[in-house]
This record gives sequence, structure tokens and C-alpha cells, in this order.
Amino acid sequence: MSTHATTKIYSTAGSALVAADFPDMTTRIHSLGVRADYDLTDNLTLRVGYALERFNSFDWATDTSTLTTMGRVLTAGQTSLNDTTHIVAASVRVKF
Repeated sequence: MSTHATTKIYSTAGSALVAADFPDMTTRIHSLGVRADYDLTDNLTLRVGYALERFNSFDWATDTSTLTTMGRVLTAGQTSLNDTTHIVAASVRVKF
């Protein structure tokens, strides 16, 4: 599964929309998962699985801002999240 989002950023001054050319904020998520069941006996099943998720984002407000890029604005020094997660799982199912 794959998801892509683009967020437009607008600003206002009072009730009027200010024409500011802020860059878009983007987010992408890619997910993949597989699982398999193996019957050990008639009432006992082993399940194993694997999942991968990759998350990438870009936010101009955090990724391109430093102490010197915007006058009198102090940022937290954080950047957008870019992460890859691997999950391995195993379980046993018992039928009564």
C-alpha cells in the first residue's frame, strides 16, 4: 500500500488571505506485509508475519529553517520525520 499527500499552506492577516508563496508540505507512506499460517496439528496453528513501513515527509518550516534563515524566529532544531520500521511477529493459535 502506498499513500502520498500534499498539503498547501496559506496564511491570513486578520480576515484577509495573504498571498504568500509557501512551499507545499509532503508526506509519503509505503507499507508491505506478509503472513503465513502453518497447521502443526488439527487444533494448533503457527502464524508468522513480517511488516515493513517507510514514512517520509518534508516540511519546509522545519527542514529548511535554521537560526539564520528567519529573523527573530527560534526553531526547535527538529526536522521532518523520515523513518523505516520492520516488524516480525509469531503467534500460536489453539482451537478448543
